[in-house]
Amino acid sequence: MNIKNISYYLGIGLISLTLVGCGNKIDNPPKNEPSITNPNIYDGIKEDSSKIKLTAPFSIYNEDGSIPTDLKYKGSKLESNTFTNLYKAIRIAGENSSTKVKLQVQDSNFNQIFKRAKASNWYVFDGHDYVGNDIKSNALTYTEKHKNSYAVSGDGKGYSYLGREDYREDMNLQSNILELNAGAYNYMFSTTGVGKGENGTNINGFAYANANVRLSEMKYRQTEDGDHWNAYIFFNLQAKNHADLGLIGTVSGDKLVWKLFRNCGSKSHGTQGFFVYQDKIITTSKYYDSTTKEYSGCDDLNFEAVGYSNGWILNVTNLATGKVETFSDLHYEEDGKTPLIENGEDVTTYYRVLVASSYCPVVGNVWNWDCGAKTENVVWDNIKISRYISDDITEYRKESTIKYDFYPDSDLLRDGYSQGAFASSFEYGTRKEDGKYKSGNTYKKGDKYLIQNVCYTNEW
Repeated sequence: MNIKNISYYLGIGLISLTLVGCGNKIDNPPKNEPSITNPNIYDGIKEDSSKIKLTAPFSIYNEDGSIPTDLKYKGSKLESNTFTNLYKAIRIAGENSSTKVKLQVQDSNFNQIFKRAKASNWYVFDGHDYVGNDIKSNALTYTEKHKNSYAVSGDGKGYSYLGREDYREDMNLQSNILELNAGAYNYMFSTTGVGKGENGTNINGFAYANANVRLSEMKYRQTEDGDHWNAYIFFNLQAKNHADLGLIGTVSGDKLVWKLFRNCGSKSHGTQGFFVYQDKIITTSKYYDSTTKEYSGCDDLNFEAVGYSNGWILNVTNLATGKVETFSDLHYEEDGKTPLIENGEDVTTYYRVLVASSYCPVVGNVWNWDCGAKTENVVWDNIKISRYISDDITEYRKESTIKYDFYPDSDLLRDGYSQGAFASSFEYGTRKEDGKYKSGNTYKKGDKYLIQNVCYTNEW
């Protein structure tokens, strides 16, 4: 890593460049005076690049080191160029920059952590530490080996890479579908099941999923950064069409409330594929800790989802009350009667299941790792999947229907991972002895479980 100390003498427009020894940080950076800014610039990233401890506040400057006077955020002019949160500083610098106006961000020790550049130039962080900037190919050498790392694109419009922890080493990872604007999340995909049966016909993919979600074990905390975030726990089913089917968690009054939602790609919805069923409340929290700001004490649930040739059905049962909330998101042609077949015979072979939990920012660019939000200890057990049979959910409930266990060690796993591992994590295992959940529901020795966590820090 090359570190450069650049002094901008604004009064006379002179720029002097001093190269400092490779890999060494400047011990005594000069004091920041109104007309002089001396950033430490960390160019070049290698696998063994050292990490730089950052110190708030974080300030935005023009390229020449002067203080910008026309910064805007969410349509309003800002009175200050200094922020306690580094991600907000980078976001605002990116939004106010252009190819001609190249704003930069420095921490209080004059470390330059962002300057408007080409999108292919990456600014790399490892947790809260800064690593440096480099082109993609060089930056990947570091980021792919450090799960807590992430990279901001040179244009400041979003993340170019999120460090990841894989559920297993020998996976068929579909890296092209990794999401960068959805925050940190846990995904576990099944294979499609494509193959040939004994008589040479195609074997259908996995269109049915059933699992328990032990929300009695979960702790939830709202975001604290003023932006809007949504927590989700869901199945996603996909053939040609796809949909998220599950729960969205939000705080209403003094309670955490989980409601049914779907996010469906059917053309029948137009631009209204995302929908929250406001009247379908599944469970609410019983406890709130004012010290930790955590909500807990939700009920254990059972999820059941099935893909039809023209849509989806989701049933969620509250295991404490026995109450079932359900929706059928079935799609029809414009006449409202003729089924709109988007997952028909020619594509049912390619059905697959996703088991997921996430906590997603509505802000789509440089979202905040320090927002404080969490859904910790989302416990899945008794996860079963079945191949597509027909557009009749009762067929999947028969004892004669083959149901497969689906966990990280399953032969049916395509890939699974904690994306954005600085804030997401998982645990997979087998119960060593009989026990009981906080809800009172029991588990047996030998039962398998998967825990998914999303926990953003609140250090800002």
